[in-house]
This record gives sequence, C-alpha cells and structure tokens, in this order.
Amino acid sequence: MDSFETREKLINLGRQLVAQLSAQDHADTFSRWVAHYVGEQIVAAEKSTGQEKAAAERQCFDAILALWSHRNKLPDGLRPFEGFEPILRALAQLDPNEPRPMYHLLHRQGAMDGEPSDVVKLVDFVLSLDRIARVLIEFALNEATTKAARPETKSLLENAMASSMTSDLHSIQELMRRSDALNPGEDANAGSVRRKRERLEQLEKFCSLCESIRDSLREEFKTSDSTPH
Repeated sequence: MDSFETREKLINLGRQLVAQLSAQDHADTFSRWVAHYVGEQIVAAEKSTGQEKAAAERQCFDAILALWSHRNKLPDGLRPFEGFEPILRALAQLDPNEPRPMYHLLHRQGAMDGEPSDVVKLVDFVLSLDRIARVLIEFALNEATTKAARPETKSLLENAMASSMTSDLHSIQELMRRSDALNPGEDANAGSVRRKRERLEQLEKFCSLCESIRDSLREEFKTSDSTPH
C-alpha cells in the first residue's frame, strides 16, 4: 500500500464487508466462512509487529480486494450495491451518455412570423416529449437512488480503491452525486430550488398540453360517434 491513509481505507472497507456478510440472517455457509476468514486477516494485520506485519498486511489486503472484486457475485441480500442493480440495468438501456435528444434533427429553424403551423406545433410536441421524458427519468432515477442507497453506501464508495472503481461503481457514484445535488436538505441553495421550479413548470406545461390533446381526441370521437353510418 502506498500510504497510511490508503491502508486505513482498505481496512475500513474490509470491516464493512465482513460486518455485512456476518449480519445477514440468510447468509450461506460459504459467505460466513469468507467473512470469518477476512475478519481473521484484519485482526492479524493489526496485531502483528516487526517483520511479520508487512506479510500479514499483504495477506489481509489481498483477501479484502479478492472479496471486493467478487462483490457482485455474492448471494442475494449480501451484495453491497444490490439495490442499485435494477437502476444500472435501466441505465444500460437508456444510454445516458447520449447528450442529444432522440429526435435531435427535429428543431425549429430560426424565428417564425405569425402563428405556427399545425406541423410545427406537432414537432414542438415531439420535442417537448423528449424534454419531459428527461425530466421524468431524472426524477425517477433520483427516487430509485434514494431508495436503493443504504447508510453504508457512501462510505463503501469512499473506501474503495481507485483501481477497483469499475463502471458500475462509477455509475453509482454519479447517481449519488446527482441525488445529493437534487436533495441538498436544509442547505438547499438557490440554484437547486430554481431547478426544481423549472422542472415543475415544465411538467405543468406538458400536463396542460396532454389535456388539450385528450380533449381534442374526445371531441373527434364524439363527432365520429354522432355521424350516421
């Protein structure tokens, strides 16, 4: 290990994993054995002295890193980030790295005089669908993140070695960051409040537009039903 701080973070990570595996009532025999083994290595690393300490620490760190690297293969109920798994599957399908809207080629070319045509109105509706979908996805992901996070989630991420930060952990870290930004608690800043107000206004406008289309369709069906066949 490169520094005392790095060693402490790894030991803390090991303690958290051992505690989680040991505390679960439905842990299988192998998981309990792994927890016991890693726990023994931590104790040995902390109590050893002199020339034995370096070897004990290396064996301890290797055991912790091996367990950490297999965290996603642990049984149900024992995986540290199990609650985030449905979110990560959804993100893989949504392709969150795509910054452009689905219909990015449909856009208004410059300013238009007079009332917009029916075609332009429909294109605007398509674009508003894309914008509101992003708002709803953001809201749903934030709610899902809040429900998936455990009290130890942040500390697990903080104690994880940089070299072990795989794509799933980076995604969870980003979800937690966005959730904190959207839910600043008592320390809510003006930017967060303004952003939420803008989201609310977008949703209200979209709901109004949906109601208008619904009413139009109802009138169309009324007319159709009243027409003699």
